[in-house]
Amino acid sequence: MSGAILDRAVERFREQLPEEHKKLFTASSLADVEKEIESIQRRYGSKKQLRRLSRLSKFLEAMAQIEQLVQVFLNVSEVVAYVWGPIKLALMGRNPNFFAAS
Repeated sequence: MSGAILDRAVERFREQLPEEHKKLFTASSLADVEKEIESIQRRYGSKKQLRRLSRLSKFLEAMAQIEQLVQVFLNVSEVVAYVWGPIKLALMGRNPNFFAAS
């Protein structure tokens, strides 16, 4: 039953997304988010302008645990992309100066 409720909530959320976000969200995973973080680190780290992105590790660990809970208890694997999609989108749409050290 709770899996059906989650499915309906995800479907309502999905209906409100632009097509480009739908594609990004359905294909997102923890590995994709980690690749985006590595890209940011390469770009700003070489210039010695990087803020400490290691602070994200605890957040990513918690999100990975949420992903496991959704998969195990609700037996819904498609929904977990909506855990990682918004995070990846936020990293991709970042302000160029956001990660640079002040």
